[in-house]
Amino acid sequence: MTLCDAIAMKTCREIDGTFGDYIATQFKSQSFYTGPVLPEPKKEPLEEHGLSNWLEKFEPGSVVFCGFGSQLFLEKKQFQELVLGLELTGLPFLLAVKPPEGTNSTEEALPEGFKKGLKKRD
Repeated sequence: MTLCDAIAMKTCREIDGTFGDYIATQFKSQSFYTGPVLPEPKKEPLEEHGLSNWLEKFEPGSVVFCGFGSQLFLEKKQFQELVLGLELTGLPFLLAVKPPEGTNSTEEALPEGFKKGLKKRD
Protein backbone atom coordinates (compact mmCIF):
# COMPACT_ATOMS: atom_id res chain seq x y z
CA MET A 1 0.00 0.00 0.00
CA THR A 2 2.96 2.31 0.44
CA LEU A 3 3.49 2.44 -3.34
CA CYS A 4 -0.11 3.16 -4.32
CA ASP A 5 -1.40 6.53 -5.51
CA ALA A 6 -4.77 6.26 -3.80
CA ILE A 7 -6.71 4.06 -1.40
CA ALA A 8 -10.44 3.39 -1.83
CA MET A 9 -12.53 2.40 1.18
CA LYS A 10 -16.00 0.85 1.22
CA THR A 11 -17.37 3.37 3.70
CA CYS A 12 -18.20 7.07 3.84
CA ARG A 13 -16.51 10.09 5.42
CA GLU A 14 -19.37 10.52 7.91
CA ILE A 15 -18.77 7.05 9.35
CA ASP A 16 -15.02 6.46 9.03
CA GLY A 17 -13.53 9.86 8.12
CA THR A 18 -11.02 9.89 10.95
CA PHE A 19 -9.84 6.38 10.08
CA GLY A 20 -9.56 7.28 6.38
CA ASP A 21 -7.53 10.39 7.18
CA TYR A 22 -5.21 8.31 9.37
CA ILE A 23 -4.67 5.73 6.61
CA ALA A 24 -3.99 8.48 4.04
CA THR A 25 -1.45 10.07 6.37
CA GLN A 26 0.29 6.78 7.20
CA PHE A 27 0.64 5.68 3.57
CA LYS A 28 1.13 9.19 2.15
CA SER A 29 -1.60 8.73 -0.44
CA GLN A 30 -5.08 10.04 -1.10
CA SER A 31 -8.12 8.23 0.31
CA PHE A 32 -11.45 7.88 -1.51
CA TYR A 33 -14.73 6.76 -0.02
CA THR A 34 -16.99 4.58 -2.15
CA GLY A 35 -19.83 4.95 0.32
CA PRO A 36 -21.66 2.10 2.00
CA VAL A 37 -22.69 -0.28 -0.75
CA LEU A 38 -26.22 -1.32 0.05
CA PRO A 39 -28.44 -3.61 -2.01
CA GLU A 40 -31.45 -2.15 -3.76
CA PRO A 41 -34.46 -2.33 -1.45
CA LYS A 42 -37.24 -4.65 -2.51
CA LYS A 43 -40.13 -2.82 -4.14
CA GLU A 44 -42.56 -4.96 -2.13
CA PRO A 45 -45.19 -2.83 -0.40
CA LEU A 46 -45.77 -3.48 3.30
CA GLU A 47 -49.30 -4.65 2.59
CA GLU A 48 -48.07 -7.70 0.66
CA HIS A 49 -46.79 -9.47 3.74
CA GLY A 50 -49.36 -8.17 6.22
CA LEU A 51 -46.95 -6.12 8.35
CA SER A 52 -48.84 -2.90 7.74
CA ASN A 53 -52.14 -4.51 8.74
CA TRP A 54 -50.59 -5.96 11.88
CA LEU A 55 -49.02 -2.63 12.92
CA GLU A 56 -52.30 -0.77 12.42
CA LYS A 57 -53.84 -2.81 15.27
CA PHE A 58 -51.69 -0.96 17.83
CA GLU A 59 -51.36 2.60 19.05
CA PRO A 60 -48.42 4.58 17.60
CA GLY A 61 -45.28 4.03 19.67
CA SER A 62 -46.56 0.87 21.35
CA VAL A 63 -44.67 -1.80 19.33
CA VAL A 64 -41.14 -2.75 20.34
CA PHE A 65 -38.72 -3.30 17.44
CA CYS A 66 -35.47 -5.16 17.98
CA GLY A 67 -33.11 -5.71 15.05
CA PHE A 68 -29.48 -6.78 15.06
CA GLY A 69 -28.85 -6.65 11.31
CA SER A 70 -27.23 -9.39 9.31
CA GLN A 71 -23.77 -9.37 10.87
CA LEU A 72 -24.57 -10.60 14.38
CA PHE A 73 -25.36 -14.22 15.16
CA LEU A 74 -26.68 -14.86 18.65
CA GLU A 75 -26.15 -18.15 20.45
CA LYS A 76 -29.34 -20.13 21.02
CA LYS A 77 -29.39 -19.32 24.75
CA GLN A 78 -28.91 -15.59 24.07
CA PHE A 79 -31.71 -15.65 21.51
CA GLN A 80 -34.07 -17.38 23.94
CA GLU A 81 -33.28 -14.88 26.71
CA LEU A 82 -33.90 -11.99 24.31
CA VAL A 83 -37.25 -13.40 23.18
CA LEU A 84 -38.38 -14.08 26.75
CA GLY A 85 -37.30 -10.56 27.77
CA LEU A 86 -39.31 -9.02 24.95
CA GLU A 87 -42.29 -11.13 25.99
CA LEU A 88 -41.97 -9.83 29.57
CA THR A 89 -42.53 -6.26 28.34
CA GLY A 90 -46.14 -7.22 27.69
CA LEU A 91 -46.00 -5.23 24.45
CA PRO A 92 -46.27 -6.48 20.89
CA PHE A 93 -42.82 -6.76 19.33
CA LEU A 94 -40.96 -7.38 16.10
CA LEU A 95 -37.63 -9.18 16.25
CA ALA A 96 -35.38 -9.17 13.19
CA VAL A 97 -32.38 -11.48 13.62
CA LYS A 98 -30.55 -14.21 11.80
CA PRO A 99 -31.20 -17.77 13.04
CA PRO A 100 -29.10 -18.47 16.14
CA GLU A 101 -25.84 -20.39 15.80
CA GLY A 102 -26.37 -24.11 15.46
CA THR A 103 -29.98 -23.80 14.26
CA ASN A 104 -31.63 -23.62 10.84
CA SER A 105 -34.43 -21.24 11.77
CA THR A 106 -35.51 -18.86 14.51
CA GLU A 107 -38.64 -20.99 15.04
CA GLU A 108 -36.46 -23.98 15.91
CA ALA A 109 -34.63 -21.93 18.56
CA LEU A 110 -37.68 -20.50 20.34
CA PRO A 111 -38.17 -21.44 23.99
CA GLU A 112 -40.71 -24.18 24.73
CA GLY A 113 -44.31 -22.93 24.62
CA PHE A 114 -43.47 -19.69 22.84
CA LYS A 115 -44.77 -20.46 19.33
CA LYS A 116 -48.30 -19.14 19.86
CA GLY A 117 -48.87 -16.06 17.68
CA LEU A 118 -45.60 -16.44 15.79
CA LYS A 119 -45.53 -14.86 12.34
CA LYS A 120 -42.58 -15.52 10.09
CA ARG A 121 -41.64 -13.43 7.09
CA ASP A 122 -39.67 -15.10 4.29
